[in-house]
Amino acid sequence: MEKMILRRPTEADEDRVWAYRQAFLDRGETVHGGSALSAAESYSVWLRQVRGNQNPQTVRPGLVVSDTLMAVRAPDGVLVGFIDIRHTLNDFLMRFGGHIGYSVHPDLRRRGYAAEMLRLALDRCRNELGLERVLLTCGLENEGSRRTILANGGVLENEIPEEDGTLVQRYWIAL
Repeated sequence: MEKMILRRPTEADEDRVWAYRQAFLDRGETVHGGSALSAAESYSVWLRQVRGNQNPQTVRPGLVVSDTLMAVRAPDGVLVGFIDIRHTLNDFLMRFGGHIGYSVHPDLRRRGYAAEMLRLALDRCRNELGLERVLLTCGLENEGSRRTILANGGVLENEIPEEDGTLVQRYWIAL
């Protein structure tokens, strides 16, 4: 697999981020780990929100400080995915969202990118945030995410129902 880096989005990334978003919308999917990218009214508004969420003084109400990062293949600069690292957990994240959310471009799935993205994010959680363990969640039917979490040391704690009755699996990864 090609080397990947996680980095913050910039103004120069607008075209590639918007194309990534559109690939999900065309399939009727949501961009997980993209800080509400699917619902963004414009790139500039979204980027401003992402940057605001990095700082405790400017994080949007009801959210926690987070880093929304692009996963980019180093050799060719292709945007492979997004990953959102939440520094702490609020009540909702403790139940359903966890410390980390992520997505891989629909055309690049099943190639090991998600596992590598998560590995890189876990390194950041350990080395930059000083976390000792992180919570990840996925829907019971999301086999790819479940395998990604397990490949990175995830231990299933429990399954809990969402409001619509679908089950969410909650995994902890010790760092």
